[in-house]
Amino acid sequence: MIRTALAVLLMLPGMEASAEDVTRKEWGVSAKGPCVLTLVPCESGCWARVEFENVVIGLPTPQIGPEVFTLTLAGMDVIVTVRPGGGHIPEIMLVTPPYGFTADPGELVVDDDTTGVVFIMPALIG
Repeated sequence: MIRTALAVLLMLPGMEASAEDVTRKEWGVSAKGPCVLTLVPCESGCWARVEFENVVIGLPTPQIGPEVFTLTLAGMDVIVTVRPGGGHIPEIMLVTPPYGFTADPGELVVDDDTTGVVFIMPALIG
């Protein structure tokens, strides 16, 4: 297990986005634009960060279930689940990183018209 953690750490500096990567998802319609999820590399201290720009979306009917998105960076998938709050109730973002990584925090409440950030870092696997 320690070898896995070391291998992941050694790969970090050379990780670059590839043509197959999906680092941005948009959904919804509002006067301020759509809700946006982005997965971007970190400059230092972490592998990547997930940013969720939460805007109030005008829907004709309340949204019932969560939205699940797969974002990909350097060929590695990050699963992001957004649980809708409905109206002016904050959404909850849950981030599931790839094996060998951890999300901090793993779950984040994101108020309307704000941006929430979750950092993805190598996990110490022992």
